[in-house]
Order: sequence, then C-alpha cells, then structure tokens
Amino acid sequence: MFEIAEYIGIVAFAISGFFVAVRSRLDFLGVLVSVFLTALGGGIIRDVMVDRTPYTFTHMMPAYIILGVMLLLILFRFHKHDTIENRPYFILSDSIGLISFSITGAMIAMENELNLTGVLALAFITAVGGGITRDVIINEVPFVFKTGFYGTISLLVGMGIYLLDMFGVMSLLSISVIFVAGVVLRLVAYYKKWSIPLI
Repeated sequence: MFEIAEYIGIVAFAISGFFVAVRSRLDFLGVLVSVFLTALGGGIIRDVMVDRTPYTFTHMMPAYIILGVMLLLILFRFHKHDTIENRPYFILSDSIGLISFSITGAMIAMENELNLTGVLALAFITAVGGGITRDVIINEVPFVFKTGFYGTISLLVGMGIYLLDMFGVMSLLSISVIFVAGVVLRLVAYYKKWSIPLI
C-alpha cells in the first residue's frame, strides 16, 4: 500500500513540478530541479525525520518515474502551453500528489509508532515539504500558504489514516476511500474557493 501511494504521488507531483517550472520559465536544469524537489523533497524530509535512509536513495524506481514523466510531458509539448497552473490537469495532478503523500507520511509515522501529533506532522511535511522547498528556491511564496484548504486537507487525510489504524480497519479498500474522498474534497475546495479565514 505504501509503494502504491508513493508512486502515485511521485507521478502526480512530478507533473505538478513540471508545470510550475514551465510557468516560471526555468531552463532545463531548473525544470529538472523543480520536478525532483516537488516529487521527492517531502519524502526525503519525512524519512530523515524518522531516522531512516530516504526511500529515493535506496530505490531507483522514483528517479525512473520522474524522468519518464518529464520525457512524456516534453514529447507532448506541455511546456508550450500558457497559463498551465489553473488548468484542470494541473489541479488534478497536484491534488492526487497531495493526498498520496499525505497517506504515505501518515503510514510511515504509524510504522514508527508516533502519536497523533507525529502522524499529522509527517503527513503534512511529506505532502507539502517538496513544494515549499521548490517555491522558496524559485523565490515564490509557497503554494501551501496562499491556497485555501491545501494544507488543511493534508492534515485531515493524516487524521483519517490515524483513525483507520486506531480502529484496526486499515486495508487497501479503506485507504482507497480516504484517497478518493481527499481528492474530491481538494477539488471541491479549489473550485468553490474555500479558504481558511485570514488573521
């Protein structure tokens, strides 16, 4: 279940990172860094926090997936499109990545017997850590801090996974339900323009 969610998240966030890099008019190296940071950054931070070798550093599949995604996007000339960031496929890929990595972060936290605070922290960091790092490097306000309900949904997904484990009903089916519900909630929040009240 972990690998399924991890690979789905890598594909989705690789697409998202590519679109952000294209919008920022980065060169090829910049695009590569943006894609790798977005897809892998959160997972690396997560693994370091629980004192384990990052999954990306012991398995080649994540790198192969990212390079394959980049190649397909370039072949289909997605880098020639304007205003990509508000298009449905960007929002969908970013939403899928957010939920997938929230799930893997929560699962790693529970595997390491962390409490609820730890589960929520790792779900959040795994989901948004790479995007925050990317945005800081390209000198932008991180996406999570200016988009309503983005980080909140990650925390809700982490809570959902924690409750599944607490009640002993963790399974591929129950995690799939959390995944679908999270993606739908993120899409509804985006198109309804839900947001957390400003201070």
